[in-house]
Amino acid sequence: MARLHFATRPGFGLGALLRKDARAWDREPSRSMLDGINLHPHNVEESYEALTRTVAALQQFADPRAVFPEVYAIITRNVGLEIRSSTSVFRAPHWVSRLTGYFAERYFIALESSLHQRAPASLAWDIAFSEGRSGCTIPVLDALLGINAHINFDLAQGLYDNIVGSNAVGDPEQLDQYKHDHDAVNSILRASMPEIFDRLEIDYGCFLTQRLTQFGGRKYAMEFMLGTLQRWREEVWQDLLVLLNEERQIERERHIVHMNESSAAISRSMSVGARTRAFKQHRHVDSIRRFVSAFAAKA
Repeated sequence: MARLHFATRPGFGLGALLRKDARAWDREPSRSMLDGINLHPHNVEESYEALTRTVAALQQFADPRAVFPEVYAIITRNVGLEIRSSTSVFRAPHWVSRLTGYFAERYFIALESSLHQRAPASLAWDIAFSEGRSGCTIPVLDALLGINAHINFDLAQGLYDNIVGSNAVGDPEQLDQYKHDHDAVNSILRASMPEIFDRLEIDYGCFLTQRLTQFGGRKYAMEFMLGTLQRWREEVWQDLLVLLNEERQIERERHIVHMNESSAAISRSMSVGARTRAFKQHRHVDSIRRFVSAFAAKA
C-alpha cells in the first residue's frame, strides 16, 4: 500500500504561476495530462496521491480547475490523518478510507469528461468547469462550484456504492455506524478551513478571501461556509436513504436526475458572471454582500 505523505505540500499556486509565466493561459491542458495518475483509487492514500498529482498537472497550465482538487486534497489528507490516529473519531475507519476512493473516482470521471470534451458527468460539474475556463470566476468561486457538484451530486452516489460494496444494505446497525462517521467528517472540514482559506488567499491570490481577511470577515465567512456544507451533507444522507430504499432501479435513476437538477440550480446561483468580474476588477465592494446573499438564498 502506498504511504501517504501527510506533511503540508508547499504551495505552487496559480497566482505565482501567472506572475512567472502569463503565457500559461494560452496553453490548453493535454488530454493525456492524467496519464499515470490512478483515477480509480481504493483508499485514502491513493486518493490523496491522485489529487495532489492532478493539482500539479493542472497548475502547469494555470488552469482554474486546479483550485478544487487543491482544496479537496487538504480535506482528504486530514481525513487520512484521522483514520490513522490511535484516537480516531471514526467507528469504521476502513469503510471511510474506501469511501474516499469511491468519492474521488467520481471527481476524476467528471474531470476526464471535461478534459476530453465528452458529455459532462453532471450539470453542476459542467457549470463548474465551464465557468472556471471562462475567466469569469475567482478562486473561492472555483472551489465552491466544485464542492457543490461533488457533495450535492457525487457524494450520495459514492456512499451508496460503498454501502452496497460493504453488503450493509438493510443493516441498521452498520448504517448507524456509517452515519456517525459521515457526520464526523464535519469536524474535519472545520479543522481544514483555515488552511483552505490560506491557500486561496496566498497561493491563488483570491481577491475576496484577501478582503475578508483584511476587513475581519474571515471567521464569519468560514462559519457561513461550514454551516452550508453541513446542511448539504445532511441532505446528502437523505438522498442516500432514498437510493437505498428504492427497490426499482428506475426510481433510483429518477432521484439521481433530481440531484443533478438541484445541484445545478445551486451552481447557477453562484456563477453570476457580472459579479465575479466585478470582484476580479476590484470594484463594487457591495458585490460581496450580493454574492453571499444569493448563495445563502439557494443553499
